Amino acid sequence: MGGLGQNEAPLTSVQLIHITNKTITGVTVAPDLPKTLVDASTTVNQAGEYVYVIGVRDKELVNNNIDDMSELIFDIKLQVWKPLPLPNITRKYGMTFILDNILYLIGGEELATWKRLTVMECIKLNKLNLGWKFCEPYLPYALKGAASCVMGKSVWLSGGFTTGLEISRAMYRWQPGKTWDKIANLIEGLAHHAMISDERFIYIIAGFGNWNNLNAFDPEKKIWLKLSPLPSATSRHGTVYLPWGQIVVPGGNGLMPGAPYSDPYLARDTIYVYDIVSDTWTVSNVTLKQAADSAGIALIP
Repeated sequence: MGGLGQNEAPLTSVQLIHITNKTITGVTVAPDLPKTLVDASTTVNQAGEYVYVIGVRDKELVNNNIDDMSELIFDIKLQVWKPLPLPNITRKYGMTFILDNILYLIGGEELATWKRLTVMECIKLNKLNLGWKFCEPYLPYALKGAASCVMGKSVWLSGGFTTGLEISRAMYRWQPGKTWDKIANLIEGLAHHAMISDERFIYIIAGFGNWNNLNAFDPEKKIWLKLSPLPSATSRHGTVYLPWGQIVVPGGNGLMPGAPYSDPYLARDTIYVYDIVSDTWTVSNVTLKQAADSAGIALIP
């Protein structure tokens, strides 16, 4: 949903990736988002009958450097979009996760000041979607562009940019009622990567720093496994786990290793599928209708 297209064109599209008999069979475009998300920080989370979309948009939809948060909720049953209350801090590159059907937003880059401060605060949305409030767990330090996932009743967080724009290698776990606990170091420092769990391993997928690597972490043994790399380098990509043992990685940014960060964004329209049992990647013969850099994705049964 949303994100950036070719030449950083803002996207309002909602693209539906259809799966039949465990195979991707097509992509269709659903009704557009009611707001254009132009910044590279869109996140999508699904809980119960709702899909939450958080991003940053430009108020005038032109290049005037005025940023504004967009908070949207999609009612799956009614098939309608609704606005959500805005957080107290306008931020991008934050990490979101759902725990016990509550949406959390943590860290990111504050946009309210010209200094663009990286923050460590955590806020959560009221169960009735009526407003945000500060909450645990605050990050151990300010962080943006990291990745997070939920495994059981624990939240895992890895990588990201610190205040000094250093790329972190740290991997943390948070359990309700406790503080962040550093569990391990990533094999390499990462940012704008993806992180997902199949309730056995935690998979760290591509991003700035390892580009096309796939690594899995075993929380019980606290060891890393190097798995088959992606077909090509990517970052700021969507990732979703399918319950029959596959990981789908659509879109992303194809900026190549070693290329200047100022190079044009190379939004991708490819859909990669990873099979956990066989440790193999395939490139789907189905592509996105619109190339999507920094779009979010969620699984809707």
